Amino acid sequence: VLDVRDMAECILRSRVYAGKLLAQHRLEDVAAYTSEFQTFWKRFQEVDGEHPVYESFTGTALGYCIPVLLHGDEGTGHRRKPVLQLSWGPMLALGSPAQSRLFLYTTCPAKLYSSYNAGVEAGNPVIDALLEGFARSMAAAFYLGVPITVGGFSRRFHIVCVGVAGDHIFHTKVSGLEVLAGLSLRNPYLLWNMFCVVPPNLFLSSIAPPQAYRSLRHHTRRAICPQCLADTGLTPFEDVRMSAQWTRTVGQSNPWVSTPPLHWIPGANRASFLKFDLMHVLPYGVGHTFIASVICMLCGPLEIFHPAGGDRRKAACLREAYTSFR
Repeated sequence: VLDVRDMAECILRSRVYAGKLLAQHRLEDVAAYTSEFQTFWKRFQEVDGEHPVYESFTGTALGYCIPVLLHGDEGTGHRRKPVLQLSWGPMLALGSPAQSRLFLYTTCPAKLYSSYNAGVEAGNPVIDALLEGFARSMAAAFYLGVPITVGGFSRRFHIVCVGVAGDHIFHTKVSGLEVLAGLSLRNPYLLWNMFCVVPPNLFLSSIAPPQAYRSLRHHTRRAICPQCLADTGLTPFEDVRMSAQWTRTVGQSNPWVSTPPLHWIPGANRASFLKFDLMHVLPYGVGHTFIASVICMLCGPLEIFHPAGGDRRKAACLREAYTSFR
């Protein structure tokens, strides 16, 4: 594994790569990146004013707090075999390629952990150990920080995690292969299921006993959403109006009984910590079914994309839609 503090220190000490963490600024440009970080945290307070960063750091200290996201994915490796990857990256990223905005914590081929799958309740000792280490490493980067000398003065940067993102494949495959307490395997929000072992306290030598995570809300139950109180009854999840009842309940309660071990990371003990990775959610979620259906409706019954010549064949209508899109 690549410890978060060690990786951050290596990047910050590099004249070439420091900008990847410092919002595209050099380490010597203190006024530039501290101002940008302070502006970020001022704006982020409107989104999540309860984040612990505002209790731990104030004023100019926020200028040395680097906002990052955790990211998990089970990609395809050699001979199309799954490979688990855990990484983190700055919110104020430099460039769109993964190598510019994501820094690896660890990677593990499926052959090293797949045989240890014992269901959600028992967990997977290999995955649990990796996640436990990741959580403790990120917590240390927040509390202890990364000391760096800038212009003859010692500065301490703090890595502040604002959420964890992952795609549907990561949420489902890594979350376990069996059903626990009504838990559905196809729930795209089961990222928390991986975190079923509470790690040792960062500052204590004693190790807490394992605790199984059980979801209270998911899409096979009446309470359908882990993010809010939308359901299949009096608070209909199908209501997409701005005034819908469920919009007033977003982030008001957590969907778990026992807290997942990522809660050792400041701010991770709330449901709002789970962030959607839109580039993956859209292709594998709404974009995989709903958008395709909308296009078919626009080309068919709604007659939005019908060629001027009167050709009503599907291929001609889709060609007309694509031409309009371009």
